Parts: sequence; C-alpha cells; structure tokens
Amino acid sequence: MATIDKRPLKAYVRFDGTGRIVPSSLILRRKKPKVGNWVEIPAYECCEPTTSTTTSSTSSSTTTTTSSTSSTTTTTSSSSSTTTTTSTTTALPVCFCYTVTNEGLVTGNYTFTTCGLAEPTTTGLAPAGSVIVCSSTVVTGDDGIVITGGTNPCLSAEDCI
Repeated sequence: MATIDKRPLKAYVRFDGTGRIVPSSLILRRKKPKVGNWVEIPAYECCEPTTSTTTSSTSSSTTTTTSSTSSTTTTTSSSSSTTTTTSTTTALPVCFCYTVTNEGLVTGNYTFTTCGLAEPTTTGLAPAGSVIVCSSTVVTGDDGIVITGGTNPCLSAEDCI
C-alpha cells in the first residue's frame, strides 16, 4: 500500500438542521465551504505497518577470589547477556459507526467500506429499513437514504450497538 506524502485535499460532509449528514454531500476541497454546516472528516485510510526495534544493553560481571595458605585458589566467573526484540505491528484502521435509514418509497443503495477491508461495498436497503455499519470511509447513499453518526470509533459493526 503506497503512502501519499502530500494530501492537499480535505474531506467535508454537510449536516442538515437536525444534525444528520446530507446524503451524497461528501466533497474534497482545500478549505471548508463558507455556506452551510460542513464538518471535516477523515478522508484517508490508515493501515501502514510500523516496525519498532528495542535493544537492551549488555551487562557483564567478573569475580576473582584469591586466598593465601599453602596453595592459591583463583575463581573467576563471568556472565553477559544481550536481548534484541523486534516487533511489527499494524496500525488499526480508523473506522466510525453509521446508521443508514431508508426514508424513501423505493429500495435505495448506500455505499460503505467495511472496517479493515480496502474495497467499498454497495448494498440495497428496503423502504423503512435501517442498518448500522462500521465503515473506514464516509457512507454515501441515494436520495431517500439518511445517514447519521460518523463520530463513534469502531472496529466492527458489533462495536456500534
């Protein structure tokens, strides 16, 4: 997965007077629009692996004992240890809970990206139907599809209930 170093465009969605996201209002711009209630949202998925290496220092000790009688005894002991730990972790994706409701009179489609997957999914929703999804991208929908939420983080739809 390639990394984009420069991301000049930001994602914004518009909220209506009741605090719901206006369907299909997602736009990419450098600056927030002046007219309307627009809120910036995460636009890029994060899942680049990071690698960290930890190395502990080496310690050693030596003990010498000498006694004087008819014979000389010398005892020498030494020990040393080195520990190196390398771990690779994958950053968790940034996902949010959304409630998708069809207030239209016909089946409407909505599109989201299941948390942890790369490809978006388009699904139909029957009239008066409602579903909760955990998406790594902004959920969009046809006319009549009302999308709310997008503020509570999640890793799966079960986290949204």
